[in-house]
Amino acid sequence: MKQYLIILFSALALSSCLREPGFKSEGPPYFSIVVQDGGELPVAELAPMSAQYTLDLGPNGYSAADNAPGHISRAVRFHVASNLRWKILPADGQEADWIRPFPAKGEKDGIFFFKTDRNIDPEHSRESLYQILVDDGSGVWKPLDGMLYVRQEKSGHFLEMSAARFNATAAAQTLRLRITANVDWTYSLSPMSEYATDNIDWITDLTVHPAGQQVDTLVFRLSENGGGIRGANIAVQYNQDGADRTDVVPLVQYPAAEVQLDGFPVNWQVRVPGNTFAATFPANGTIPPVSGAGMITFHNEAGKAADTQGNVKLDVSDNSPRATGVWPGDYCEFVASSPVSAGSVVKLMFATRSSGGGMKYWRLEYRDGQTWKVAGRSYTDPAVPDPAGDPVVYTHMMYPNNVNTLVETVVIYTEHTDQVEFRFICAANSRVNGGSVAAPGTGTWRISVNTANAADAYQPSISIVAAGSEPPVPAMLTVSPWFLTFESSSAVAKTFQVTSDQNFTVTPEQSWIHVSPAAEYAGENVDITVTCDDNPLQQIREGYITVIAGITRRQIAVIQAGGSGGTP
Repeated sequence: MKQYLIILFSALALSSCLREPGFKSEGPPYFSIVVQDGGELPVAELAPMSAQYTLDLGPNGYSAADNAPGHISRAVRFHVASNLRWKILPADGQEADWIRPFPAKGEKDGIFFFKTDRNIDPEHSRESLYQILVDDGSGVWKPLDGMLYVRQEKSGHFLEMSAARFNATAAAQTLRLRITANVDWTYSLSPMSEYATDNIDWITDLTVHPAGQQVDTLVFRLSENGGGIRGANIAVQYNQDGADRTDVVPLVQYPAAEVQLDGFPVNWQVRVPGNTFAATFPANGTIPPVSGAGMITFHNEAGKAADTQGNVKLDVSDNSPRATGVWPGDYCEFVASSPVSAGSVVKLMFATRSSGGGMKYWRLEYRDGQTWKVAGRSYTDPAVPDPAGDPVVYTHMMYPNNVNTLVETVVIYTEHTDQVEFRFICAANSRVNGGSVAAPGTGTWRISVNTANAADAYQPSISIVAAGSEPPVPAMLTVSPWFLTFESSSAVAKTFQVTSDQNFTVTPEQSWIHVSPAAEYAGENVDITVTCDDNPLQQIREGYITVIAGITRRQIAVIQAGGSGGTP
């Protein structure tokens, strides 16, 4: 239903058909306003404008942007229908520094709204009162009886930083970290042990930070890096709601040249014809690289909610690979098919965005050995559940439509790994423009580029920043046999043989399987003894033993019969 603020004027109140250069009023004077809340339809009907209209705002800033990122919201629109000139002025004649009507004046039909800054005051709301004046062309401005009252809520305690991580090139440069807070805070710099950085003499702190300053910009000058990768941690300490907190922003400076390993770098291109996902589900969409060995693949979660509307599909729009109907658990996988060794520093870069109805929370992970780990800093939103009902854990928050999210992460491998795998996972069914959905909708997610018109800007890539301590050479590893069978309560041990040219380890994946020895030097035909606990279940159970030599892995299946007197 429409929400009207109506002011009707009698033809006797204002003269009609009066003219002055650049403006004329025709017919009986009239002026009305329809208030629109940001959606497609105006909100509920209000009393005539002779009464006061109250616009309640949250602590965010408000602007004309339809989908601005961060703490900027789309302002409420006031649609004017009139044959008069009009202007909006503070009722007390004093301009406030936090709110501005835009435009502050107009002729005949038009639209205006209130631009407001973010309110970071944790203790006080704020308000401003405006009047509307009209002129029929005679040059006499007459105020309307109704007033516009704008009230903005106070903010909770918070501290926010403009970046979660800095990845800097080898060139000398200046980095800026803007901190917006309504709590007192301090900061410190320290070497990053992950990159064996001994000191921070390559960083000059240029910050001017007055005591008690809450909103400030930290400024750091980095010298040119003539050696290997180096890093530092920027630690920001503050107290929020009685709890001491420390937020750490990693600062990593790359060497002048990336390491050249076989198969790296892997580069892809999007926004070019031909590089797109497959047309329909359930076929997985793939994008081959333009250099190196690897693939980008989109996977849909097997437990995806029923697609009753036929929204789920993979296609291309504007030459950008796109997935529609994304659901929690769906993920896009970036793979470099070549192995890396422990200690390797690997970098992934790509750009992405979602539509307004697309999913908001995403998590980037990488496989280190056989373990999936979060890539970069993670966050938790206690108000949003993940598929298991726990607070969602995410690394990247998406913004709608044409606002790109740039993903650039560096990870350090602790284990030899047979290939580099990253996956960008939809973590919750919370939509970018608010609310959630019960089944896949028409919202989209896509791989994009940094700018709308540059086909070569911020293309997806996987590269090596630093090589590990050992070359990732595959082992000559064989196991025999590939599976072992056991009775439900047999105490008889069985063996399998391992042949390897590298030292290897043997690890049972289930607690009821036991092996000896668990590690061995390389040799020929090493016998591994296997025993099993009694099976307490009636049904057969299956487990696995993993043999690892360097980056090479083999698995032996262990099958045990069910017990006749066991639990069903």
